[in-house]
Amino acid sequence: MKNVLILCVFLMTQNLILGLDFSNPMQQGGWFNQHAVLRIIEPYGFVLGSSRGIGTYMFRYQSKSPQHEWNFILHYSGKLGIRTSAGLEASQQVNLNSSDSVSIETLTINLKTPVRYLELQFEIADLDSFLISAKPQFPTVTNEDLLLYSPQGSWSSDNRDLKFPMPVGVNLEAEYVFRELGIIERQVLLRQIRSDGFNSIRLHKLMDACQAPRFSGCTKVFLRSVERFLQQAVDLGLSLSLDILSNPEDGGIHEGWKGEIFLNPKLQDRLKEWVLQLHGLKVDGRSLLSHPSLQQVVLFNENSLFYETAPEVKAQLWKSYLGEIRRSPYVSLRAYAENKMLSFGFDLEKLLRKLGYLGSLFFSNYQASGRDLELNHFFGNGLLDRHFYIDYPRFSQGAVKVKNISPVLKHKQLFEEYATLTQKGPIFISEFNLPWPNRYQHELLPFLLSLHAIKPLRGVWFYDYRLRTTQFHKGGIFGIQKFRSIIMQLPWLEKALRYPLKLKSGSEYLMVEAGPYTMKSGHFPNSPYDYSVTCWGHAQGTQECFSFEKALGDSFDNMGTMQFQFGQEPVSVEFPEASFSF
Repeated sequence: MKNVLILCVFLMTQNLILGLDFSNPMQQGGWFNQHAVLRIIEPYGFVLGSSRGIGTYMFRYQSKSPQHEWNFILHYSGKLGIRTSAGLEASQQVNLNSSDSVSIETLTINLKTPVRYLELQFEIADLDSFLISAKPQFPTVTNEDLLLYSPQGSWSSDNRDLKFPMPVGVNLEAEYVFRELGIIERQVLLRQIRSDGFNSIRLHKLMDACQAPRFSGCTKVFLRSVERFLQQAVDLGLSLSLDILSNPEDGGIHEGWKGEIFLNPKLQDRLKEWVLQLHGLKVDGRSLLSHPSLQQVVLFNENSLFYETAPEVKAQLWKSYLGEIRRSPYVSLRAYAENKMLSFGFDLEKLLRKLGYLGSLFFSNYQASGRDLELNHFFGNGLLDRHFYIDYPRFSQGAVKVKNISPVLKHKQLFEEYATLTQKGPIFISEFNLPWPNRYQHELLPFLLSLHAIKPLRGVWFYDYRLRTTQFHKGGIFGIQKFRSIIMQLPWLEKALRYPLKLKSGSEYLMVEAGPYTMKSGHFPNSPYDYSVTCWGHAQGTQECFSFEKALGDSFDNMGTMQFQFGQEPVSVEFPEASFSF
C-alpha cells in the first residue's frame, strides 16, 4: 500500500501558504533551517516564515517496513523547490513555479533500494512566504512505536547532597526574580535550585531591575528585598556571582550597556554610585562585597568597544579619539579604545578592592576571541569569564527560531572554539545553554563533561532558571528547570568529576570514561534508533539513558525532530535495556 502525504495550499496575502494534512500514522514531523522563523498563530498552529533568503521546511518519513515508492499530492502557489533523499541514494530535486496561481502536482518518488526513511525538503523562495501547519492531528504514540512514553506529571528531584568541586550554578534574571515573583515564590525558587543540585547562583541584570522602567533611583524597599533574597541563598549554601553593570541610565543617556559607558563620565559616575549601593547590602551582618559567599564579580556583562557597539557610539568614539589624539600620542583608534576600556575597569577594580571585595574579578564575558579576549586575559591576570552558547535563538516580531544544533555532531568546531578561549588557562563559563525547543538538551551535560576533560573548568552557570511549572512550555526558551534530561544527569556528572577523565570521540558520538563510570552521547551504530541518546553507566551494570523531552499532549515525530507545542505536563522516555551496551 502506498503512503500518501497530502499538502493543501492556500493563497493568502500573496504569500505561499502550505497547510499540512498528515494522513499516515507513521508520518514524521519536520524541522527548519537557519533562515526560517517559527511562530504560533491561532487558529492555524505553526507557521514557518522566511526571514531572509530561502526558508526551508524538512521532515523525515520513517516506516518500519521498507517502502519502494512514495506519492505526494501537492497543492501549491508561488515558487517551491523540493529535494528528496532516501538512504544512500543520490538526492532528487524538482523546482515548481505556479506563476502566482494554485497548481496541483503529483510527486512520485521511486526508490531503488529498500530504506527505512525518506527525507523531503521544501524550499520556499518567496521572501515573506509562510508554511502553515493547521494543527495537524498526530496519532497518539502507542507501544508499537519505537519509543514508549509514560506520563510523569509534576516532578521534583532531591540532589541537594551533591558536592561539585567547582561552582555549578544557574543564572537568575533579576527582573524576573524581583519584578515578577513575590516573597514566597522567591523562597520556593531558591529551595528548588538547591534541591536540583546546583550550588551557586549568578544574579544577572540587577541594575536593570532596580532602575526599570526608567531610572528613578534604587528604593530602600527594593534593596531590602535583594538583601533578604541573598541572605536566603547563602543560608541554603549557595555561592554568589554578580554582574555589576547592566544598563546604566542617567540624564537621558541610555547607551551604557554596549559601549558608551567607556566614553561618558555621567554613566561612569552612575555605575560607581551603584557599586556603593551594593556595598550597603548586608549578608550575615557584613557588606555583600566583603562576604566570602560572593566569589565572582563581572564588571561589564557583554560590554566592549570592539563588539556590538551602536553606530552612534562608534561615531562618538571617533570624535573623542580625534579630539584627544592631539594631546596624547595614541597610535590607533584600537589602542585608544583599549585605553578607555581598561582605565575605567581598573578604576572600578580599585574601588571594589577598597570596599573589601577579595574574590575573582573579571572585565567582561563575551563569547568572543581576538583583541577582546586578550584584554580580558590581561585584566583577569590569566583567569577568564566567558559565555558559551552552543545554539542561540533568533527573534523576529515575537517569533523564535533555533538551528537545532547538536553539540555532539558539532563537537569538533566547538572544541576548537573552547581551545581558543582556554589557550592561556582555565575559564569560568557564566552563561551556558541550548535554547528550547532545541531537541538536543540531553547532550548539554555530556558536552560540558567533554570540555572539562579537554581543559578543566573553574565554574559554570546555566542560563537561565525559573520556577518549575506543570505547564511544560512556560519558563522561557532558556529555562533549564523543566528538563529532566539535564537535572537528572547532575548526579552522574558529579560522580564523573571525582575521577580523571578520558575523552573519546567519533564523528557522531562523544564518550568519557571516569573511573568506573562511562558516559556515551550521540548516535551509535549498535543502536536500533536513528536519533541522539545519552547513556550513563557504571562498571557494576547500572545504567540510565536520556533523550529528547516532550509534554503530554505535544505532537512530534518519532525522531524528535520537531515538537508541536500543545501539551503542559512533561513526559519521559523509556528505553529497552538492550538499546546500548557499555
